[in-house]
Amino acid sequence: MQQNPRLTEMLVRKLLRKYNVDPSSIEVSEEDRQMLQGIIQQIEEEVNQFLENQQVSENSNTEN
Repeated sequence: MQQNPRLTEMLVRKLLRKYNVDPSSIEVSEEDRQMLQGIIQQIEEEVNQFLENQQVSENSNTEN
């Protein structure tokens, strides 16, 4: 599963607006970017594993 950049952009924009943060004042270091990419990748892997488990569960339920 690939991350959807438009969805990510929308969520970030809503978060910034919620906390009254001016996007032009934000500076993200390379270390923070790498950390965020790692977190997103980990979440993607967990979601993929969950979806695979759901498919296996549904398949075994339909076979019974």
